[in-house]
Amino acid sequence: MSTPRQRSQGVTRNAALFKGFEHSDPELNALLAQLVERVNMLDRGIAYLTGDDIEVVTGTAGTSGTLMEWDDDGNAVESDGHAATHLPSGSDPLTTGTPVATSSANAEGSAQSFARSDHVHLMHNHTHDGGIAGMGGAMASYVDSSGFVNRTDSAIGMSGSDFQITTGSSYVIYCGGRIQTISATKSAAISNDVTLHYVYIHPSGTLTVTTTPWTITDDIAPVSMVYKNGTDYAVFEERHGYHRNRDWHAWAHDTIGTRYESGLAGTFDNTTFSIAQGTIHDEDIEIDTGGALTACRLWYRNTGAASMQFEDNITTPYKTDSGLQYDNAGSLAAVDNSKYVTSWVYATNDIDYPIAIVVGQAQYVTLSLARNDTPPAIPAIPVREWKLIYGVIYKNVGGTPTYQEARDYREVSTGPSSAYTPASHTVLTNRDAANSHPATAISADTTSFNGILSTADTTVQAAMDTIDDHNHDSAYAATGHNHDADYADIAHAATHTNGADDIQSATAAQKGVMTAAYASKLDGIEASADVTDATNVDAAGAVMESDFDANTILAADTDDTPAALTVAEDRIVGRASGGNIDDLTAAQVLDILVGTSTNGDVLYYNSGWQRLAKGSDGDVLTLASGLPAWVTP
Repeated sequence: MSTPRQRSQGVTRNAALFKGFEHSDPELNALLAQLVERVNMLDRGIAYLTGDDIEVVTGTAGTSGTLMEWDDDGNAVESDGHAATHLPSGSDPLTTGTPVATSSANAEGSAQSFARSDHVHLMHNHTHDGGIAGMGGAMASYVDSSGFVNRTDSAIGMSGSDFQITTGSSYVIYCGGRIQTISATKSAAISNDVTLHYVYIHPSGTLTVTTTPWTITDDIAPVSMVYKNGTDYAVFEERHGYHRNRDWHAWAHDTIGTRYESGLAGTFDNTTFSIAQGTIHDEDIEIDTGGALTACRLWYRNTGAASMQFEDNITTPYKTDSGLQYDNAGSLAAVDNSKYVTSWVYATNDIDYPIAIVVGQAQYVTLSLARNDTPPAIPAIPVREWKLIYGVIYKNVGGTPTYQEARDYREVSTGPSSAYTPASHTVLTNRDAANSHPATAISADTTSFNGILSTADTTVQAAMDTIDDHNHDSAYAATGHNHDADYADIAHAATHTNGADDIQSATAAQKGVMTAAYASKLDGIEASADVTDATNVDAAGAVMESDFDANTILAADTDDTPAALTVAEDRIVGRASGGNIDDLTAAQVLDILVGTSTNGDVLYYNSGWQRLAKGSDGDVLTLASGLPAWVTP
């Protein structure tokens, strides 16, 4: 079999001979011209690579771009195995090269080599305004990627003391632009009590737990934050999306914090609460509370000011232990009777209890002071992911927590953490309630009132007290001002008392000016009179409890002179003939009952007490018809 190169050259030479030959027969010349054209087309359509039997044939000789070889009869047929010799692992491999790093502009390149189908270009961690400027926001987002493609393909939670991230099939994450597809369950132990743990996936694919806060701009995929409290765990959602810009995320985390979107209307009473379904945003994570909530995770400090404790599934919006409690500098204490405390309500990224209530850290003697309470200090908790939504005030009424009011902070920008500065006075509730703006709480302008006030008068109340104590005439004596003289032309009080414009006199039925008769009656009343004074009571002919000692009665020996009479033990109150009321002995009582008696008489009962006179010496006492009698033997 001749080589393709030889065959192509032979055809070309023959075509040239045919092209230069002319025959006298026109029809034969026409056929020769067609033959030359066909030969030229065949010559142009065959592109051979080397001197072997492989050619790339275009046109009608084969499929465009197909490797061909000649058979023994000179026909072009598709190659059935030669192409494999030019693969990277074949006997005659084509040259391949390593892809260069990405750039900020397209370039064809100049290397004399091919690239493999699975080649990878290096992706640097640039921001949109950095090394890939001009390539578009979508490319910038991809290059900066760290996070989850979605949160629906994976689930987070606790299994005993281990944190786990599981999946039904697989989920996709990015770490610094490097993609990972994960199909297996990943676990890590949560070990430090009353401590916040940071859980993330490392670029190596390892699920990592640390108590050191992560840096948002690192090439990691944040997963969760977990707070351990004994055998209980609070798990917080942190699976941020891969498409977010990490520099923006760090800025928003530090300056804005979690934001309110909608819902979360709260109702409160003496024993329960309910928070309607609503939505908040932790940067790119949308957190939907998923319906009305009537239970919360209750947080408080009780082992010092540096750590928090919590209780799960609490339905009362406050802490009790034999009464209402508050956080007293890191230890729970009873709220004093009739005092007030605030319960602080937050919407959070807690996957089990989206509503967190924090026990107030002060008690107040008035509702007005309680309204000025500030949000609590919350150590070691991811409060930048919490949004303050209510401050609820309760009062201890005889040991019973009693609801007073709720302040709505849902649309108030509370910023990151628990910092709270109202944006406008108009967002405050109960502004028209009694004592909401006491004089002691309002600043005064000390430059007014002609110099009467000083820098010491910092509130309206202090200013009013100073003005009230001010002596107008003495203050202006140095200037020659006399208040009474300067204003004498308006003095007309005399016209209203027995004058031309007399004011009516006061009576029991109408108000008016006091009459002389009423003034005389008032003058006759003792100064600082007290109707319970002992002297006044005695003068009124009455008695007081203080007139009696123990075991005494009131008795009078003469008219209108009652006095306390003490009754001794084994005595009977009575009055002997010719005597006064007294406590009588038994003998005195018998004398009253029997009358005259002689020594030797006998007292007996016969439908009443009777006296049997004594008998003669030697007589014997006997019974006659059931009654005692003396008989002589």
